[in-house]
Amino acid sequence: LHWVSVFVVIILSFEGVHPLTSFDRNDSAYSSRVVNLNIEQLKRNLRKPIFLNGNRPWFLQVFPMPVKIQAGTLHPGAIHKIDYVYKRWFFTNTHKGQMILKIKNVGENFVITEILKDTSYISNYLELKGTHIKFDKLDNNRTKVTLRIFYKRHLDPSWYFGPMERYAISQMSRYMIRKIIVRD
Repeated sequence: LHWVSVFVVIILSFEGVHPLTSFDRNDSAYSSRVVNLNIEQLKRNLRKPIFLNGNRPWFLQVFPMPVKIQAGTLHPGAIHKIDYVYKRWFFTNTHKGQMILKIKNVGENFVITEILKDTSYISNYLELKGTHIKFDKLDNNRTKVTLRIFYKRHLDPSWYFGPMERYAISQMSRYMIRKIIVRD
């Protein structure tokens, strides 16, 4: 039993060192919420100017938030720009970056985006790929909103960083539903 434990530790220590010893880095996380709004009201909210302020989940407070969001329409092909400024040492060593997002496809009950470019500080840890917003009509004024965020993990080992990043992305999904889609 002792040698088996040693063998498992040795194998786990090589995880992520080489492609042959790496797990799949592509993943997604989501959040869902039932709201008292119809699909058109939710899409109208997506077209409004975006200001991310107020309380965030505790785990997200360590990550930089956008300082400016230039969001246009929900038409396929529309480009949205998200600017970040992050001071690595609280007041100095400023890192500026930008995320460029494209509205890939819009249907009656969904919106799909893809990330074209990301130079934000977050891109050091993971590569955001895009989102899928799904609207499930429950009745005339109730809708289930699901926001799935697709990403690629950059940090290893997966058994440590995988669950942590999945949790952070699911919390971000929940926050985005509240602040951008539902607007409460």
